[in-house]
Amino acid sequence: MRLLAAAVAAAGLAGFVAAWQWQGARWEAADGRRAAADAEAARLARRGMDEAAGRHEAERARLAAQRRVITREVERVITVEAAAAAAVCLGPDGLRLVAEAAAGGGAGQPAPAVPPASAAR
Repeated sequence: MRLLAAAVAAAGLAGFVAAWQWQGARWEAADGRRAAADAEAARLARRGMDEAAGRHEAERARLAAQRRVITREVERVITVEAAAAAAVCLGPDGLRLVAEAAAGGGAGQPAPAVPPASAAR
């Protein structure tokens, strides 16, 4: 009977050890698959970042080209407006106001709309 109990205990122990090793192998395989999936996800993320960076640089170059064109357009408009303003005939008061505005000064004191009562008599 003791021999049978020892044999059953040895078989149980051997089964436990075998199951432990088999389960360990399963966990290691799962860890390997998880590591491979993580590496693939990291590779795809790097590729996505590289593509996004490329698109960003292309967009920056496109916007920089547009910005230069817009600046040229604005300069042309200002030039046309300056030429149109130069063609306008202004009287001495108008020229004085334009000169003061160009110098950064205010419009100054306006002339009175109605002469004083003492000047009317």
